[in-house]
Amino acid sequence: MIESRLAMTAFAHFACSSPQIVHYDFDTALMFREDPVTGGIRYEKNGVIRLPEGPGLGATIDEQWLNRMEAIHF
Repeated sequence: MIESRLAMTAFAHFACSSPQIVHYDFDTALMFREDPVTGGIRYEKNGVIRLPEGPGLGATIDEQWLNRMEAIHF
């Protein structure tokens, strides 16, 4: 499964909500060619992630990216 950084941000909030969750994998968002997410978790050195502060996820899908996707026809 390949989840976006938006999903990884939600998973990170969940994982940080309980000391019972000690192992997790948040790197799938790093496999995307483009990152459509604005805000969200930040990936730092040595596998450290930082959550945004404040209420909510602190992440959204970039409107410009969405507009470009509307132009793709299959």
